[in-house]
Amino acid sequence: MAIKEFRAIALDAAVGFLQTAKDPDHTTNHLFRMLKHIDSSELSQRGFMDLARESDHQLILKDRYDPTWPSPAERRSAPPASLAACLQRRLDAEHLEELPPSVSETNEDWEYLANRLRRTHDFHHLVFGLPDTVAGEAVASAYYACRYRSPGALAVMTTWIAHGLIQPSENQLIWRCVEFGIQLAHELQVSLLSVRWEEKWDQSLIAWREQLGVSRLLERSPLAEHQSQWMPVQSA
Repeated sequence: MAIKEFRAIALDAAVGFLQTAKDPDHTTNHLFRMLKHIDSSELSQRGFMDLARESDHQLILKDRYDPTWPSPAERRSAPPASLAACLQRRLDAEHLEELPPSVSETNEDWEYLANRLRRTHDFHHLVFGLPDTVAGEAVASAYYACRYRSPGALAVMTTWIAHGLIQPSENQLIWRCVEFGIQLAHELQVSLLSVRWEEKWDQSLIAWREQLGVSRLLERSPLAEHQSQWMPVQSA
């Protein structure tokens, strides 16, 4: 790569970093500016290739597990405390849409895992009890950076830390959330990337947390008040 091209890439990524740190309300646009360079790097691919060798991920890789999801209407009519209903309640409230099924041009293992991680991100929010805030995303990015050795997640995590420096009132909570995300990565036995969420849409969110061994860890969460955010009122 010519030095001129490298400088242009570095500048573009740096601008995306600073924009994300200063303006987290428009994260998607800003982050893409940074991540398009990082996620396509050899280092990022190598991290997912390492994950492909782990026994936790080999079966889901072999199956290329990526089933069709029920429609938003079907999820809204699911049992109120179920994973399906909680997911749709969150998507509706935050004006979000699910990511489409993965389309791989190369069918490489690392690409499948990268796509699977992006598509199931909303499930991770639910089982970890994370709000759609800088603090909530700090937990998720710290978990990804530590558990999956993801350069992109590491970069995202540092944007949230930088945001805390820009907004001192949020600084302490963000650091606590980064610490909690790292604890989850070390102590949670199951890899969330290996979970077949779509086989138990009707299972309650509470039952999912028990099944995955998350409930006991959430007792230490700095965001504990958000754990029932997307459950029906009677189950909160």
